[in-house]
Amino acid sequence: MQILIETWRGRVLLLSTVFGFALSGCITDAEMDPADAVQSAPVTQIAAAPKTDPVVATTEPPPVEPEPEPLLPVPDPASLVGYNEAALETLLGTPSFTRRDPPAALWQYRNDRCTLDLFLYEGASGDYSVEHLEFRETAASTEATEHCLRAIIELKLAATSTF
Repeated sequence: MQILIETWRGRVLLLSTVFGFALSGCITDAEMDPADAVQSAPVTQIAAAPKTDPVVATTEPPPVEPEPEPLLPVPDPASLVGYNEAALETLLGTPSFTRRDPPAALWQYRNDRCTLDLFLYEGASGDYSVEHLEFRETAASTEATEHCLRAIIELKLAATSTF
């Protein structure tokens, strides 16, 4: 068995050597053109790559778009519950409509986007405070109520800044 392996290894070694000589070619260094040797070397290809001067290459920076105006911060609409009349007027200004039917009062703020109804009830101290609120508009989403409240506050701020 060992003789077969050695014979087999010997044949593989002999064939590898013969193949190696066959692949090395019949050309000698004297017959090789030095220009061909340099052109075929990968180092020459890297050295022959075109150079770009970063100072000369000019590219226009992308145009800078102006940042949008920050949105006016508004309180969470649910946080209006508990506000008294003075706090409401400070935040929202004078209501568009009021109705007082003791022990309840309705304050209404309107703009082109929505209507905010605030239902105030008289407390033991005689002060009215918000116990319920409703937004009326085309879309009844959280985002829409925030936009409505923002528009009411912006309208109030615009009215107070002109005087």
